[in-house]
Amino acid sequence: MFLISILMSSAACTPAEDYDDEIGVASQQGKTAGELPAPPPPIIPTADEGQARSIEVSDEAITFQYSYPRQVGAIQALSAIMNDRAEAAQVEYRAYALEAQAEAEKNDYGFRQHDYSENWKVVADLPGWLSLSAEIGSYSGGAHGNYGFDALAWDKSAGQVLETKALFRSAAALDNALGGAFCSALNAERAERRGQPVAEGSDNSFDACPSVAELTVLLGSSNGETFDRIGLLAAPYVAGPYAEGSYEFTLPVTSAVIDAVKPEFASSFSIMANN
Repeated sequence: MFLISILMSSAACTPAEDYDDEIGVASQQGKTAGELPAPPPPIIPTADEGQARSIEVSDEAITFQYSYPRQVGAIQALSAIMNDRAEAAQVEYRAYALEAQAEAEKNDYGFRQHDYSENWKVVADLPGWLSLSAEIGSYSGGAHGNYGFDALAWDKSAGQVLETKALFRSAAALDNALGGAFCSALNAERAERRGQPVAEGSDNSFDACPSVAELTVLLGSSNGETFDRIGLLAAPYVAGPYAEGSYEFTLPVTSAVIDAVKPEFASSFSIMANN
């Protein structure tokens, strides 16, 4: 659950007492650390096989929400994996919230209920693949929450789930294959949002072009048969400050991109028509 850890650490975690002063809300006294209840077991509601699932749990520590579409529910092995991910995320985030609750009481400031959400959707449903993406959000009591992205690809013939980047020889190989197209699109969008172009030679980290290794890669299709477009998502803080939000771009698959794909997956990609 690497992304959960990133969301926890990158959220603005102002101590609750300071934050309360800023917005004029009186702190609420919670239970002492010794009175904290043992965390309840994860609640994973049952659902009919082959159906979409939506898990929603709320208690004084967390509000937890997790969902996936019917295409995932229709694949028993994949839905089992996603259910395990939901349970692990709920256990990890509740433990984090309870620790924060105990720390708040120890230091005499109010505790705010933590929030976590993870919602999966279909990017492309092909004869051989199911491509998925997720937006993952969290709030841990600070000035604002944070969010990020994830992506997976289910290989229908092999019956296995893969990280989307695992279909490529390396992140660097995909970087080279894109030939600067992502960086050009990013800087054009940055200029529009900021009202001025990115300064050449800037040493500001938010002016640098992130590598594919820092991005979420989506595998998309316009023809319903093969992957012929690539989505690139930069979460807040990856390509700009939080106030700028996320950056999302779709680029066509080219011959250079196919050359960056591992040989065993190359037949699943095609050059985008009219590119």
